[in-house]
Parts: sequence; C-alpha cells; structure tokens
Amino acid sequence: MRFYTILIITVVGLLCINKYYKDIDVKVKKMGVYLVKSFMYLLGLNLQVEKPNSLFHLKDKVIMIANHQNYLDWVFLLEYLINENRHDYTFVFKKEICGLPLIGDLLYEKHIYVERDLQKDIINIKNQVEKLGDKYIIIIFPEGTFSDCSDYRRFSNDYLKLIGKEKMYYCLSPKYNGLKLLMDNIPHDQVIDSTLIFPENYPKNYEENILAISASSLLLDQYPRECILKLKEVNINIDNIKSELIDIFIQKDKEMKKFYKNHSKNICLRIKYYLKTL
Repeated sequence: MRFYTILIITVVGLLCINKYYKDIDVKVKKMGVYLVKSFMYLLGLNLQVEKPNSLFHLKDKVIMIANHQNYLDWVFLLEYLINENRHDYTFVFKKEICGLPLIGDLLYEKHIYVERDLQKDIINIKNQVEKLGDKYIIIIFPEGTFSDCSDYRRFSNDYLKLIGKEKMYYCLSPKYNGLKLLMDNIPHDQVIDSTLIFPENYPKNYEENILAISASSLLLDQYPRECILKLKEVNINIDNIKSELIDIFIQKDKEMKKFYKNHSKNICLRIKYYLKTL
C-alpha cells in the first residue's frame, strides 16, 4: 500500500536528516521539504490554491488560521508555503506531540506547544518569540480537533445556539484563547484565514467521511487526494476576538457547504473519485 511505502521512506529519510544535519534550522527546513514532497508525490496528492486577487501575498510576520479536517491537512498547507519559498513556518500544537519519535525534539525546538494552561502557555509563547527571527508564519488550528465526531458537532452547535450564532455542519466552534495569546504576545502584520476543502468528502452526511481521520484509515490508504485551499486576509479586533473568530468559522462552513452542494451534483467528479479508490 502507498501509505506503508511512504512510512518506510519517511523513517529512513528522517534518520538520515537527523544524522547528517547538525544545524537545527537547516535540519527543520530539510525535514519539512522532505516530508511534504514525499507525501505529495508518493500519495499522489494535488493542491489547488485560490487567492482573492493577483496582488495577494504573504507578509513577513503572519498568523495563519486554518480549519482542521484530517491528519493530512498540514501537508497541503506546507505544500503551499514551500511553493511560496516560505520555510519559516511554525505550528501551534499540543505538548503531547513533542513525545513523537524522530520528530518530537525538533517540534519542541522550532514550534509552539500549548498545555491548555493559560499562565504556562503565555510563558511558552513569550519564550518562543525570541526564536522566530524577522520573518515567520505561525499556523494555528483554533478548533483543536476535527469535526468527524457527531458528538463534537452537537456540543459545538449547542454552544453556538446558546450564544445566538448559526449552526455549522463541517466546522466546530473555535477556541479563541490560543489565537488571542498569539496576537497579544507575538508581533504580526497580517492574519490569514485559510480554508481547506477536500472534494472527496461529499456525500454529506459528514459521518461517512473516513478519509485520514484515524491511523487505521491512513494505513488502509483512505486519505484525500485533492485539496482546495482558499486564502484571504482578515482583520480581527482583539477586544472582540471571540465573536469575530466564530464568525470567520461560520463563513468557512458556508463556503464548504456551498462547495459540496454544487459538486455533489457532478456525476463526473463522483466517477473520478471512485475510480481512484479502486
């Protein structure tokens, strides 16, 4: 299977990178490019990027907000950044990920981890600022997890109803504290809203989505081959960040709903997808 092949190649590649590159910055850059290009080529992944206009560009100090769809969505985000020659990316993730073999130590050194303890997270973020340099892109997934579970969506929509917001079908109500900590403590001149849409996900009923939402789905080669990445710059008022961040995700959800509604009618796309999975 493709995923087993890439798993073996990835492990060998990471061992070689860890052995031959001593500089942490070079090592992280090489590792990122190697991982992403391996996934894109060996798994046959395809990325389509949609920008608001031809003048859109990434500035020096960027915070990027992304919806979390599956275990491979980070690959598509990094493919875009690498193609833009931006290797200065930093992810915000849970501290537990630092325990992963081969890459855990590098993630600890070069990325921002959170412990979901406000005081500890403020210290972690402030300590990380010194390592970022003059240019950086910080990527955060405010949902915290992806919306494959009906319970997650039910709890999320119960909360949205309670505060008078619209129901969502493909996203969860985002947590705003992490983004607020970033905006309060890290200098930035641009906030980018990135929406990831995976065309194969439409029958919808979203419960039927099994593409890369578990380790077993990956091992069975059940992963999305295509991704559409929609980008736009947003302005967020830090004093109203909770409401404005929720509104951003509600708009994401509407874009996804519209996309799936339009494309589920296209029988050619359905045939193309099922042929790929044979």
